[in-house]
Amino acid sequence: MAADVEIQLLGPMTVNVDGRSRELPKSRKTRALLALLALEPKPHTRAALCEWIWPETADPRAGLRWSLTKLRDVLPEGSVDLLEATREAVSINWSDVRTDIATVTELLESPDQTELETLIEYENRFERGPLAELDTGATSEFEVWLEAQRESINRLHQQLLAVLIERLTEAGHSEADAKALDYARELVTLNPLDVDANAQLLTLLIRLHGQQEAQATLERMRKRLSDAGLPDSDLLSAWRTIAGSATAKADGSSAATTPERPIEFEMPPTPIIDPASHRPLPSRPSVAVLPFEDLGQHTGGGVLAQGIAVDLNARLSQLKSLFVIARASAARFSLAEQDARTIGQHLGVRYLVHGTTQRTEDRIRVTVNLIEAEQGAELWSDRVDRPIGDLFEVQDDLANQIVSALEPQIDQAEMERVRLLPTESLDAWECFHRAMWHSFRFTDHDNVLAHGLFQRALEQDPQFARAYAGLSFNHFSRAFLNSTDDIPAEITLALNFAEQAVSFDGRDAMGHWALGRARLLNREHDLALDALDRSLIANPNYAQGHYARGFIGVHADRAEQALPDLDMARRLSPFDPLLFAITSCHGLSRAVQGHYEEAADWAVRATQEPNAHFHIYGNAAACLSLCGRDEDAADYIRQALARNPDYRIANYRKSFPFKEAEHDALITDALARAGLPA
Repeated sequence: MAADVEIQLLGPMTVNVDGRSRELPKSRKTRALLALLALEPKPHTRAALCEWIWPETADPRAGLRWSLTKLRDVLPEGSVDLLEATREAVSINWSDVRTDIATVTELLESPDQTELETLIEYENRFERGPLAELDTGATSEFEVWLEAQRESINRLHQQLLAVLIERLTEAGHSEADAKALDYARELVTLNPLDVDANAQLLTLLIRLHGQQEAQATLERMRKRLSDAGLPDSDLLSAWRTIAGSATAKADGSSAATTPERPIEFEMPPTPIIDPASHRPLPSRPSVAVLPFEDLGQHTGGGVLAQGIAVDLNARLSQLKSLFVIARASAARFSLAEQDARTIGQHLGVRYLVHGTTQRTEDRIRVTVNLIEAEQGAELWSDRVDRPIGDLFEVQDDLANQIVSALEPQIDQAEMERVRLLPTESLDAWECFHRAMWHSFRFTDHDNVLAHGLFQRALEQDPQFARAYAGLSFNHFSRAFLNSTDDIPAEITLALNFAEQAVSFDGRDAMGHWALGRARLLNREHDLALDALDRSLIANPNYAQGHYARGFIGVHADRAEQALPDLDMARRLSPFDPLLFAITSCHGLSRAVQGHYEEAADWAVRATQEPNAHFHIYGNAAACLSLCGRDEDAADYIRQALARNPDYRIANYRKSFPFKEAEHDALITDALARAGLPA
């Protein structure tokens, strides 16, 4: 008979086997590994685990192997392995293992069907500072993830306390009331600015200890709200109802306690945030994730809404290009109660993210909105609809998809915003975004302007990794678009600047992206793919990273494997400024695989996208020639030459360095037949 194995994450971490605790290794990294595997129940690649938990270790894979061995030692002999580890990934065997957090989540989906004693038993496991023993100091990414998990556990605790208060209050005897009051105090301690929790505590206080103690507590609650810059009108409205009910019961001799004196308080005006207290905007694009609203009737809908907001905040915080307000601060505000401008000014952010969730028994729908706070303008909105499946996996997938869509939207908004600002007033980040706007226009004039702006950004911040990555992209574009007579020199500069970007911030996806592109032009195909792999480890949802890996794959004799990356790039960023390149590369990949008609359809479609340059018309001509449409192919060559009269096959070969001679010959022969000069 298989052993009953539970991973206990509430309170001191342990593994309980058949109800008996087994002590875990003292190593914080080993415990961090177990928590990560338990709280995100899916396969994790060994590379990602090493990157998060053992970044500074000489041999991170050896550290991972040691921790896996130590974790297996806590299992009983003959039991099914707690861990499933392949050469590539590690996960927990969930057919034989459970966590106490998952158990509490399940209990709260049908709390009325659970014994009160069971709920109390699990509440006793919660401790202040959840997962406190996991502060490894490993990476900022792990610390951000850890903070998000702690907040999620605190939210779960709050839900459990609210259920216990309701159940105990319904019991209707003094011992239960006293216990409910203890839980109400604990709930307010966990969430001191929540009006419902405060009202619940006041209700119990006035019933059990009278009006004087309740009113003194009310004043402390109002001060907390005032200190946080929040209005107390909702709390005062709740207090009137509570106090009025207590007075009515006293008059009818039905209350447990009669108020000592008539209830008196003066209704203050709703606090107005002093403009002088407005927080200045940081230099980086700044964003706050506001609470999501649950619109459904499902008992687990609130958990989903909170989980999505927490996950979004954690994932956005991992992007070094953004300044993200801490979840605890953003959670105090709601667009239903304050306008976007007030929230943005008080938090000191330019953008607000908010949304709604709806959960049924078998589906989840999430709507997300991106708001520019100053004007209150909605910049972007999207809706994601999924079958429920595994809730943890679906929530993780939803958060990833939303973040991958949000980041380019914020980048685009920043490019448009700074494009209209006076050049002399731009700070380093604004110079960077203005430069990227010019870079994506792919003209010689725009490249010159972008180069100057990247340099200005570095003058203001000499360690600005993304500005170095931008300069690498700038020199890559000069070489790729044949804007110079000394292409090898441009490739060298592209390599040098990309290496500087990586050296200043090795965890930023853009630096590795720039390095991979430069290495391709230097005909280092395998090293280029390695750089793109690192880019996608840093940000698995980096659309241009997926495109670049697909583009390099086509030239590295991996055309078939490149297609999933190109499809992912389109899915992650359907309106990407490089969409013309993604579409053209898809055509090129089909061409080298021999699917010429399909290749031509993709390649011609690419020429219709904004910013398509002469190479895109060249690819269309080659694919049309391969499927025998010679007249159409010749027309696209004429359009390519109209955009660049100096365009030659020799230029094409430098920009599209195929590793295999047969692929090079296939495309260049097709270009020659279409009429492109040698």
